[in-house]
Amino acid sequence: MLKSVLCSFLMSLLLTGCLSLSQRQQQALQAVADFFGGQIQYKMGVVASTEASKKNMTGPYAELEIKNSPVIAKFQQLEMPASYAASLFYNALGEAESQQYACIRVTILGENSTNTYNFSTFDLHVVREAAPQIAQVVAALKSQRYAQLEASASPEAFSDTTRGQLKTIFTKSDAKFGRTLGYQPYGFRLSQDTMKGRPVLLLRTFGQLKKEKSAGGFCIVTEPGVPATEKYLFGFEAY
Repeated sequence: MLKSVLCSFLMSLLLTGCLSLSQRQQQALQAVADFFGGQIQYKMGVVASTEASKKNMTGPYAELEIKNSPVIAKFQQLEMPASYAASLFYNALGEAESQQYACIRVTILGENSTNTYNFSTFDLHVVREAAPQIAQVVAALKSQRYAQLEASASPEAFSDTTRGQLKTIFTKSDAKFGRTLGYQPYGFRLSQDTMKGRPVLLLRTFGQLKKEKSAGGFCIVTEPGVPATEKYLFGFEAY
């Protein structure tokens, strides 16, 4: 483990000041900077340990150091904006360049704290492939096509009664807060769950749902890997 840490440290030390970034990497860093503001620094390192291999993180990593971000200052759980920063960077890379990394490391520097989070590119790829699901949910909310949400709802997560109530729930929300104008993601979490005896990988996409009269936290729960034409929707969480 010590060897792994030393290797990672030395690689970062050697590469931070002399890296020549490709156009794609520069665009990926700019995507993070455009959203978060503050100062963004790129580093590169290598991790090789048994623990990392269990999490699909053995190999080269890109590290993004974020400092003085006005966006991150609004969060209490820093893992959320860290996951979104990793996702923004990964999604902006081309397919070939994204395969160069085993994980994306995000370090958030505060005045009196340093918080580091690691996201395997395996997980980031899963999240990227689920983008059509999230886009379809948001499109249905904006156009008030709630029957489409009912059709996409998994019977493992929704009873027939609950599924039939989705239109009523969202129609009442529109009457109270106005139509949905948009959705801004700001983080994700993957978790392994069990639904009716079946192991299910669930993706929770956290963000802000903007409506005509208000905006609030809104989480969309889906099963990644299921086509957007099938029953991928596992729930919603307002907070």
